[in-house]
Amino acid sequence: MTAATPRAATALGGQRCDGGSLGEAWAAVFAATPREHFIPERAWVDEAEGDQMDCVALDRATDPERWLCAVRSDRVIVTQFDDRATTWLRIGRRASSSCSMPSLVAGMLGAVDNGTSSSLTALGTWVC
Repeated sequence: MTAATPRAATALGGQRCDGGSLGEAWAAVFAATPREHFIPERAWVDEAEGDQMDCVALDRATDPERWLCAVRSDRVIVTQFDDRATTWLRIGRRASSSCSMPSLVAGMLGAVDNGTSSSLTALGTWVC
């Protein structure tokens, strides 16, 4: 996975990942992996532009278009607050489970994809 693709590689169901150059094989994996398969029906999207969180509730059953648009964006999707102490639809104080921004995942994979015999055995622990 060493051949480079453009900085903005198509990824995860059509969104763009601007986190760095991806090898062609990684770009193909992203393009073939619909992120929506990993996101629960009810979640929160972080719509903040800076360091502060600004989460908005998403419900696939009541607004499937908005849910899909958020899931296919390059945004964090929060799947749990306060170790489940905060229940749907409220927004808690601390996100305790989330699905990373595709650009962040692309950056991490790009850092590992350095042509050595790196192993990604723990990939599932930090990527959703």
